[in-house]
Order: sequence, then C-alpha cells, then structure tokens
Amino acid sequence: MSSANQPPRRRGAVKTLVLTLAAAVVVAVAVPDASPGAGKRDPGTFAFVQSDDRGFSYTPRLANTNGRDRSLVTRRRIVGRPAFSPDGRRLAFSGPLTDDSDGRYAIFVVNRDGSGLRRLTRPRFADFDPAWSPDGRHIAFSRNVRGNLRRATCCVVRVIRADGSGGSRTIRNTRGAIKPAWSPNSRRLVVQLPHRLRVVQIDGSGKRVLARGRVSDPAWSPDGQRIAYVRTRTARRARVLVEPSGGGTARVRFRGRARAEFPAWGPDSSTLYFTAFHGRGDDGRRDAAVWRSRGPGGPLRRLFRYDRPLFGLAFTPEEP
Repeated sequence: MSSANQPPRRRGAVKTLVLTLAAAVVVAVAVPDASPGAGKRDPGTFAFVQSDDRGFSYTPRLANTNGRDRSLVTRRRIVGRPAFSPDGRRLAFSGPLTDDSDGRYAIFVVNRDGSGLRRLTRPRFADFDPAWSPDGRHIAFSRNVRGNLRRATCCVVRVIRADGSGGSRTIRNTRGAIKPAWSPNSRRLVVQLPHRLRVVQIDGSGKRVLARGRVSDPAWSPDGQRIAYVRTRTARRARVLVEPSGGGTARVRFRGRARAEFPAWGPDSSTLYFTAFHGRGDDGRRDAAVWRSRGPGGPLRRLFRYDRPLFGLAFTPEEP
C-alpha cells in the first residue's frame, strides 16, 4: 500500500492508496539479478499484493523467500499491506465491504490457505493498515473517521481483539496517524503522522517523536532495539534508515536510484527485506523486486521479481 492515507472510493483511488503511503529506497550497489527460484533461500514466507487485471483490483499472494511456491490466498480484494499473525497461520488485511464502489473498507482475517475468511470491523468510512500484535491478542489499524484525505485529521489508530470481540477502541494521541507497528512486547506502537513518526504506549500515554521529515513505513525489530523506516528525498529517491527505538543516531541501510517500500525484519533483528522499483506510482513502475540486506554494511541481494509488480511486502519466519 502506498499513496493516499486511507482506502479510496474508486479504482484510481485504490491504486493511489496501494502505493503512496509507501516510501522510497534505493540500492546504490550493483547486485546480481535473481529470477524466482534462483539461489539459496531463507526460511520463511512473504505475503504481498498483485493484480491480474492491470490494476483494477489487487489480491493477496504468498511465496517462499526465493519467489517460488507463489499462491493466491483469497480472491477477496485487498487494499494495502497484509499482516501475518505471530504464528504465520493467518493474514489480516483491508478489503472492500461490498464491491469497491462506496469506498468502505474493513479489516478481515483469513487463514493462509484461504479458508476461514472473517470480517472484524464495519466502519462508517474505511479501516486499513492492520498490524497484528506479537502476543497475538490484538490487531491495530488505521481508521478514517472523516471520510476525506486530509492527513492531519482524517485518521486515528484503533485496536481490536484479534477474534473481533468487544469492538475497537481509539488510541489517544494518534489523530492523523496511519501505519501502526507494534513493539515486540505488545506494549507500544510506532505510528506514522504527517512529517514525523511517533511512539506511544498502548494506552496513548508517553508519546514521543522518533523521527521528523518525510518519513514513513515504520517497522519495529523483533528484539525491540531498533525501528526501520523510510525517508523520502525526492519523488524517485529515498533512504531506509534504522534508528534505536529509544532514540539516537539513525544509520542509513539503503540508498540509491530506485524506490523502495515496506521494510520487514527477519527474525535475527539484523536482516531487512523490502521491495524496490524504478519509476513513479503504479502505472509508472518498470519493475518491482524483493531485496534482502544482511545488516549495516552487509551484503545486498535481489531475491526475486515477477513479470507483474508486487506491493505491500510482509514477512513471517514460518513456512507453508
């Protein structure tokens, strides 16, 4: 997912959302190409979003870490990035309540084999950006409470039990926030606001700014020590940085002349996966590949790419 800050009302807006909230990263090192299936793979599974109809609709897919065993999870349409449950057996995602025409999007949960599809929310406007808590008990998500695209006012972050019971509640100090990401102890969230990232306790207290500027796509490392995020420099260039979760000096992990989005941590809290592409927007994408970095200054490798662009990368160390 990437562009607007909420799910859209029509086809064009859907494509905008799928891409604009994402940021850009660039790889400035020559790395060997790898087609699906090339090279030794890491254990684990990627989830991502692809379209079979030239961008009219998007559906969630799974693949192992060398791009093989690609499978369709469900034909239910999806907006933005899916999220794995901690055990890797289920996915949460945002999808249309009806047929996409009224702009209403809810949070759904489905087993990774496509069974057990269940809707958790029924918003007035739109819910998106689901994030499963590491303890498995809750799902945080962004809610559009105004029905508009004004970043500063449209959205808040809410939390619901993973089984959907009890309704959802708003996290204080998240007005204008999207893209929540959990700390590994499930007690804090880092959220994306206009021109900054903010860390808050699950009750909304203890708010503090982690980073300022054109920053997006926060991802908390499994050991709790670091938060990765994207800093956009131009429409075609950005950097991925990793900063201590308590604040401190951010270290650049990726830079170059391609756009990248959605960093996702490996279980060792050093490996980062992300997608990188050239061009602008969805129609302007010339390619889209999954990359891996083995730590600061470590080797970079393009793991795989397909003939159709992919979006919204998520990762679980659990395999099919």
